[in-house]
Amino acid sequence: SDTLAQIQRVVSPGDVIHTLGRPSPNRLDSVGAEGVYVSTPRSDREGRGPQLVPMWMVDDAWRHLVRHGRIDQTTMLDDLRIMRSAFVIALLARFDGVHVSSTSPITLEYVPRAHVTADP
Repeated sequence: SDTLAQIQRVVSPGDVIHTLGRPSPNRLDSVGAEGVYVSTPRSDREGRGPQLVPMWMVDDAWRHLVRHGRIDQTTMLDDLRIMRSAFVIALLARFDGVHVSSTSPITLEYVPRAHVTADP
């Protein structure tokens, strides 16, 4: 999928992504069509191993961000029902054209490369 290709461009297994609010490390164990397997200090402590963040969560958040130009954590939780929103938003923040426009609530904005103009 387009989203999988985007993920593979910006992260590799073994990378650590810190959430944007309260910085918490998420270690990527693997990335595939089914989603992203992530280990956190809590999952390590509890001996649960890597947890799957399903690809639909990343897909839905990315589609919303591209369509609307912005997404925040509240929308992800309340409207899109993405329960791993802190990780998903930190992952999307690494995509080309995406930047963090607010940290309270955490909000991402998307400006496609073709629409970026240089200052005269």
